Amino acid sequence: MAYLSRAAVLPGKSLALAAALVAAATSGRSPTVSCGRWVRAQFALSPDAVCDGLTRLEAAGLIRTSRRRGRHPVVTLRDKAGHDLVLEGWPAKV
Repeated sequence: MAYLSRAAVLPGKSLALAAALVAAATSGRSPTVSCGRWVRAQFALSPDAVCDGLTRLEAAGLIRTSRRRGRHPVVTLRDKAGHDLVLEGWPAKV
């Protein structure tokens, strides 16, 4: 919950994007996820909202993003210390 509360203070659809990334990471049991069509479809995010949200979340230190031309961004969730977020104890499905 602390992760989402840190995203809640950011402007735009940053909170919705953070929730989508947490849902994808929880389902996959990995802090690294692809930010593709599933994220946009499940949380009604436009491509522009995703792009802006990724930039804001990365600037806030909540994620690390790897962008490659012609590919969906690959996102790694990060904790306050800047390490990959540990998903132990999280439910299997959201």
